[in-house]
Amino acid sequence: MPAMVYILTTILCVFFPVWAQAKPESEAETIGKCLQALQSPDSDIRRAAALVIGKYDTPEAQAALLRCLHDQDAGIRQSALVSLTEESRALSVEVSLAILRLLSDEDVHIRRISSSLLDNVAMGQGTGLRFVVVDGRIVRQASSSAIDEKVLGTALNQALADADSSVRRNILLNARYFPGVLQSESLLPFLSNASPEIVVLALQALASAQPDTSGLWPEIQPLLQHPQTAVRLELLNYLSQLAEDGLQGLEILADDQSPAVRLGALRQLANTGSDNFFKKLQQALLDESLPAELRLPLLNSLRNYGDAGRPVFQAVLTSKSPSLRAAAMRHLSQQPAGMLPMSIFLGGIRDSQREVRSYASIALQRQQKALSESQIRELLHNPYPEIRSLALRLAGKRSLALEFANEALLDEDIEVRKSALQIIAAQRSDAWLEILMLSLEDENPDIRDYAATLLQTQTRNPQVAQALQKYLPLCQNEALRMRLQQLLNPAVNTPRNVPRSTIIPRRQ
Repeated sequence: MPAMVYILTTILCVFFPVWAQAKPESEAETIGKCLQALQSPDSDIRRAAALVIGKYDTPEAQAALLRCLHDQDAGIRQSALVSLTEESRALSVEVSLAILRLLSDEDVHIRRISSSLLDNVAMGQGTGLRFVVVDGRIVRQASSSAIDEKVLGTALNQALADADSSVRRNILLNARYFPGVLQSESLLPFLSNASPEIVVLALQALASAQPDTSGLWPEIQPLLQHPQTAVRLELLNYLSQLAEDGLQGLEILADDQSPAVRLGALRQLANTGSDNFFKKLQQALLDESLPAELRLPLLNSLRNYGDAGRPVFQAVLTSKSPSLRAAAMRHLSQQPAGMLPMSIFLGGIRDSQREVRSYASIALQRQQKALSESQIRELLHNPYPEIRSLALRLAGKRSLALEFANEALLDEDIEVRKSALQIIAAQRSDAWLEILMLSLEDENPDIRDYAATLLQTQTRNPQVAQALQKYLPLCQNEALRMRLQQLLNPAVNTPRNVPRSTIIPRRQ
C-alpha cells in the first residue's frame, strides 16, 4: 500500500476506530469501506473517504469519484476533481462532461481548476475534437462519442462571463482547442480590457471563433492604435487570416511606428502581388536601418512580383546583412540560365559569406559553358579554397585542367591539393605517376594517404610498388594500410594447400 494511502487510511481510523485494530486489508476491502463511508451524512468522513478512494484506479473507485463531483461539500468535489484528472491527460467523456458542468460551480476554486483542465478535455477521445485534412484544409470531424457541441458551447461561453478573472483567462487560453465553439459576441468585451495579455488572448480566441466576421470592424478598429506593440502584432496576425476583409486594417498597420508591425503588415499586403505595395516593399528591403531579421521574410513576398522584383534581389546583394545576401543569391541562382549577367555570380563567389558563395557556385556550374577561360582562371586565385576547387572542376579541356591542377599542387589548402591530385590521376599526364609518388613523401598525412589511394591500381608497376612499400610505415589509415599490404604481398593471402596456378589473379 503506497505511503500516501497509508496516511489517509490513518485519517479514516479517527472516524472508524475498529480499523485501527484490524489486520491489513486488501484493496477491494479498502475500496468497499470507502464506498460505505461516502454515504455518511458527516462531510468530514466523506472527505476522508474521497481522499483515500482517489488513490485507486478501478472502475468502482472512478465511478465513486464521479458521484463525488455532485457532493454538496466543495472540498469533496475539489478532491474528486483532482483525483480524476491527475493521472491522465486524455479524459473520458464522463469526466469531460463533469469538468464542463463544474465551470459553473458555486465554488471559485473548483471553477478555476476545471477551467485549467480544458486542454485535457480537448485531448480526450470523447470530445470529438479530432482534426483531419479535407481538400487540403484542416477541419474538425466529430466522432460518434463526441460531446454535444451545444453543451460545450454553452459551458464555455457562460464561463467567459465568470466573475473570476482567472477563470475567464483560462477559457481564453484554451480557446484554440475549441475552434468554432466560442461566440464572437462573448469575446468582443475583452478587446477593451486593460490588460494587454487579455486583449492578445481575446484576439487569438476570436481567430478560432465562429467564422462570421461581418460587423466586427468597429470593435477591431480601435486596436490599430493600441499603445502596446504586442497587441498590434497580434492584431496583425488576426487581420492576416481575414483575407480581403483584413486589407483595410493591414494598410493602416503598414504605416505603424513599430518596424515589426509595419513590415509584417507590408509582407501580407505584398503577398497579394498588388503593384500598390511594390514601392514600399522595395524601400523596406533596401533600408539598412531596419533589422535584417524583419526584412528577410519580405524577400519571399518579393517573389510575387516576378521580373519586376529581380533588380531588387540584385540590389539586396549589397546589403550589410549576410542572411539577406544569401537569400537573394539563392533566388537569383535559381533563375533560368542566361537570364542574368554572369558578373552577378562572379561577384558572389568573392562574398565574405560562405552561403552566398555556395549559391553563386551552383549558378556558375549550371552555366559552365558560358564561362570564358580567363574567368575560370580568375577563380583559381580566389581567396576562398572552395572556389579554387571549383575552378578545377570547371576547367573542362584536358590541357587547361592539367595546367590548373599543376598550379594547385602548391595550394595552401589540403582539399584543393587533393582535387588537383585527383585531376592529375584522372587525366594521366606524362608525369602523373611521378607526381603521385612524390606526394607519398608529403609532410601532410592526408596528402600522403590520398596519393596512396590513387596509386592502388598501379601496384604491378615496380617503381610504384617500391614507393608504396616505403610509404607503408608512414600510413596512418589502418584500412588503407591493410589494403596496400594485400595488393603488394598477394602471396600472404594465398589459401593453403591450393596450387598457386589455380588461383584466379586479382583484377587490378
